[in-house]
Amino acid sequence: MRKMNIHIKTISMILVGVMSLGLSAHGNKSTFQTANSTNQTSAGMLVRTNQSVDARLALTGLDADAAYTVWWVVFNKPDNCMNGPGACGPGDVPNAKGSVFFATGFVTGNDGNANVTTHLKAGKLPKGLEALVPGGLKRGNAFKAEFHMVVRSHGSPIPGTLAEQIGTNGGGCDINACSDQFAIIFPPVMSH
Repeated sequence: MRKMNIHIKTISMILVGVMSLGLSAHGNKSTFQTANSTNQTSAGMLVRTNQSVDARLALTGLDADAAYTVWWVVFNKPDNCMNGPGACGPGDVPNAKGSVFFATGFVTGNDGNANVTTHLKAGKLPKGLEALVPGGLKRGNAFKAEFHMVVRSHGSPIPGTLAEQIGTNGGGCDINACSDQFAIIFPPVMSH
């Protein structure tokens, strides 16, 4: 357990160092947050500006040589969550003006690790982006929203199906067992 805590702290420190280099690139106010995954194997960092969010995730403990997707879960009104901001859950999506949509996809190497980045701009979601619950990030709401980054396994790469496995929620799930592995949760940095 001590080794895992040191590993998570190291990942968080690396993420803070890397992201601090990018903070000056934003012309407006920005904040950053770090968080561990719900299963304590991975960590992430979120950089927020008023109109956008950048996520960087250091993922460990994943299946080796496997297809994965990452999904944005955005709660635009986390004050409306049953247990309040920082504790939103799947049942809160309607009341908290939530949205669930594709962020990125990847295939792990032999070590079961991955480093991924993704960007979210406030406003209407781009055409063609898979949204399980449409909506997106409300304009001007990036500091007030709660974000969950959900990591989903799609199993071993399937020849001819890999693009769907790393680009859709159900890609490869008719052959492989797919499941949400864990989430990295970022509570709001400002209350409504």
